[in-house]
Amino acid sequence: MGEEREGPGQPRATQILVAEHDRGERELFAWAIRGTGLRVVEIETAAQLEDRLASGAFDAVIVGHLGASRAARSALDVVRRCSASVRGKVILIVNDNERMSPVGLAAVLRKPVDIEVLRERVRSLAWEAHSDRLRSNGARVPAPGSDDESPPAG
Repeated sequence: MGEEREGPGQPRATQILVAEHDRGERELFAWAIRGTGLRVVEIETAAQLEDRLASGAFDAVIVGHLGASRAARSALDVVRRCSASVRGKVILIVNDNERMSPVGLAAVLRKPVDIEVLRERVRSLAWEAHSDRLRSNGARVPAPGSDDESPPAG
């Protein structure tokens, strides 16, 4: 897997933001994503989510439960407002009894989360983000199935 180097004039590494208030679930989601070779930043509150999204440093966002219902709705509002920074590359993880519209989201996954499904969705979003960065720099984007189709590791 190729590696992007950070520095002046260099594209940054693929980075995923994981927002979940439950430490065990947050660590599980982060572990699963790190297993794909991507960088992960973990946060646990809606306020942290808004601050981190404002930085624009993430290629995709995984949002789980962020506390009380009001905080969770607020977090979803933040994600939708800031989804331009990740070009809609947001996966929302909800409890089985919650109903959420996938509008503006890449996916809605229900708990208990199938880790392989999460990894596949994240890999797909990371590849889209990597391709977006290549195109924005005028580079050629390899076709799916080519030898150079993996997103760079973090």
